[in-house]
Amino acid sequence: MHARTFLRDALGTALSQYVARAAVLLRGVVAAAALGPLGYGAWNALNLLLDYGTYTSAGALQGMDLELPPAAERGDRARGARLMAGAWSVVIAGATLFTLSVGVYLASGHHRIADPWGWGAPALMLVAVVLQLAIQYHTGALRAHGDFQRVSAALATQAVLGGGLGLALVGWWSVWGLLGGWIAG
Repeated sequence: MHARTFLRDALGTALSQYVARAAVLLRGVVAAAALGPLGYGAWNALNLLLDYGTYTSAGALQGMDLELPPAAERGDRARGARLMAGAWSVVIAGATLFTLSVGVYLASGHHRIADPWGWGAPALMLVAVVLQLAIQYHTGALRAHGDFQRVSAALATQAVLGGGLGLALVGWWSVWGLLGGWIAG
């Protein structure tokens, strides 16, 4: 029975990853066509904020991924709570520092990342960074407690919903549709 559950979880995770990747790929192709070269380049620059923002956890989420499962397996709730609180504190501190750093960078002068859409687009992408960190924290906690199906379903739903809304809205609202779709997802 354990092998059967493992296989089901593994297949569910793999399928959700393929669905999520396909949604992101399709969104990228449609976004390139809708935004044009300058807009798509600026969109990719905004995505760098999301990419670099994931590093602001300074390894705390990866440490939680390593240390929390054994604590959960042993039923050591006190250690699990300390690990989760510590990781969350680092996530919040890192996200705050990153957000302030990007704000200072943007305030320091004219930067190309804000050229097409002003400060609003980088600010919304910072909201997405914070949401992404929170998602990573919660998925790590759920995985540590063996809830792989919920994690897979949630990540696939977010990618399909966020990607689908972005696809539907990019033609009318440009980057605001992409960002709004992602955040809503």
